[in-house]
Amino acid sequence: MLQALAAQPALSRLSTRANDDPAMALIDAWACTLDVLTFYQERIANEGFLRTATERRSVLELARALGHELRPGVAAAADLAFTLETAPGAPLQARVAAGTKVQSVPAQGQLPQAFETGQALQARAAWNALRVQSTQSQLPLALRRNALYLKGAATRLQPGDAVLVVGDERLTQPGSEAWDLRRVRAVRVVPPAEPTADGSGSVTVVTLDSGLGSSVPVVMPAQRLARVFALRTQTRLFGCSAADWRAMPVSLRATYLGYDAAALSAAQSAEIAHTPQWPGFSLSELSNPPAPSVAVPGLRGHYFLGVNFEQPLFSRVDPQIDFASGVETKAWPAGVPDTLFSVRWTAWLQVDTPGDHHFQTGSDDGVRLWIDGRLLIDHWDNHGPAPDTSGAVNLVPGRRYSLRLEYFQGGGAATLRLAWALPGSTAFVTVPASRLEARLVNDVLLDASHPRVTVGSWLALATADYSELYRVSAVSETAVAEFALSARCTRVQLQGENLFERFDQRLRDTAVFAESEELGWAERPLATPVRGRRLRLTSLEPDLQPGRRLAISGLCPAPGTDPAVLARLAAGEELCLLAIAADGLSAKLRFLADSDDLSLPLVAAAEIHTLQAVDHSGEVSVLNLARPVAVPWLPASV
Repeated sequence: MLQALAAQPALSRLSTRANDDPAMALIDAWACTLDVLTFYQERIANEGFLRTATERRSVLELARALGHELRPGVAAAADLAFTLETAPGAPLQARVAAGTKVQSVPAQGQLPQAFETGQALQARAAWNALRVQSTQSQLPLALRRNALYLKGAATRLQPGDAVLVVGDERLTQPGSEAWDLRRVRAVRVVPPAEPTADGSGSVTVVTLDSGLGSSVPVVMPAQRLARVFALRTQTRLFGCSAADWRAMPVSLRATYLGYDAAALSAAQSAEIAHTPQWPGFSLSELSNPPAPSVAVPGLRGHYFLGVNFEQPLFSRVDPQIDFASGVETKAWPAGVPDTLFSVRWTAWLQVDTPGDHHFQTGSDDGVRLWIDGRLLIDHWDNHGPAPDTSGAVNLVPGRRYSLRLEYFQGGGAATLRLAWALPGSTAFVTVPASRLEARLVNDVLLDASHPRVTVGSWLALATADYSELYRVSAVSETAVAEFALSARCTRVQLQGENLFERFDQRLRDTAVFAESEELGWAERPLATPVRGRRLRLTSLEPDLQPGRRLAISGLCPAPGTDPAVLARLAAGEELCLLAIAADGLSAKLRFLADSDDLSLPLVAAAEIHTLQAVDHSGEVSVLNLARPVAVPWLPASV
């Protein structure tokens, strides 16, 4: 404007340009006025078009010109979760009325924001944190499973301990093989995801020396009400520490048999030489006789292939001993070969007449007879049919006498008869079954005293090639002096099978596992990440209805995690260990097929979802979301 003054003839005489001149001030004022007018004129022009309008009124009027109306204003919205107090005495549920005011906790440098609840809310303490199923039962037990999950951290199991897995099959069927005795190879305690004051919630992972059951032949582990026991005591049978009979001096063996070592007869020397073991060195000969109500008449016979008891064939109870080849009424049992076999019979002998008894064997080939550990007849060689008669043996009624008879057949005819002559008679008659009780194993003697072995508990006997399980039916403490040993022992009566057949002659190499203590099962961790729209809770929440908003939070594998590990997790490969670090940044895991731990990096995440449907028909509630979850969640963290 100042430059334009000189071009105006009427203003040629206005030559001043001083800022304090009134004319200059008037011109400057008009310049500002015109600038403001120009600005608003441009704004007004812009407000006449939807593309450039910035005023709400302009947009409203322009929209109305097109037949539209603006929606009313809406306040800012946020998802809000209420957590109810869970202290003792606090209400389990509460109603949050619509319009309840809440305020955000501002970050540094920001101001708090106030909100009001838009609708009434029924809040429950049980819904503070609904857990998604992260474990599942390990029952029924799978074939070849070699890891067990046990409840708590105080199992007191150590590597090398014995554990027993048994179910109702063994209780109802004593011959069932659906049980497993295993040694512990490794023990690991996994603390709970959320530590507790009393330490509850821990899981003990026990790795076994071999898998449960058997593949050849196929024998499944216990399936019906399977239970797991720790066998706290490992001991031996009485007699296991006795000296080797054959290594003892002849004089000591003679003294033990009741002979004068300085004046041994030829028969006594022969008896000592042919006695391979301590007299009575077997379970059956240490066992107490059974009650009369369960006594089995006859003799217990063990049949072997070979003339020196080499290969067991079978065992059975024979009513009496009177066998002869070729005589139908005196035939040997089925399965006994014509030649090259041997038999050992044991029994309890009782008499009803006191006095001297004489025993006689008629044999082809070798025979030996012991009564109460005394060798009465010894004709242990190949020979034709021949009788052998013992000297007088004084026997009294009311007492049981131990009888053992051994026989071998080399070649030719096989004949054996056991007879006796009663006091006052010279006639020999076959010893009748009514005077004999089969020598069975009624109970066993445990080396030393074991007061914690109780009635109803489980006890296992094991050798290098065989093991068997028994139920304890009676227990007593007793003092025993045998085999140059003297000890306080526990006498245990057992229910089960193969006690005599498998363990009678194996006092030295039989291990005893006893004092069974039941341990509780725990659930095993789930490996498959939580994906999709379906969430299975750990509880039944029948009041949880569709339409609810859910906040899902937890941990998921961090970017860059080994794809091979993620693939194994996605495939659901079984885990035997899953332990999340306290800081939530990583987890230790071990697959059942591995022997080493793996580290899984984790990141925290959260999502908001709407509950579309709920299934309350089972033991727990199953949620169906309106849309799938965005990330693969680690089940134990959700």
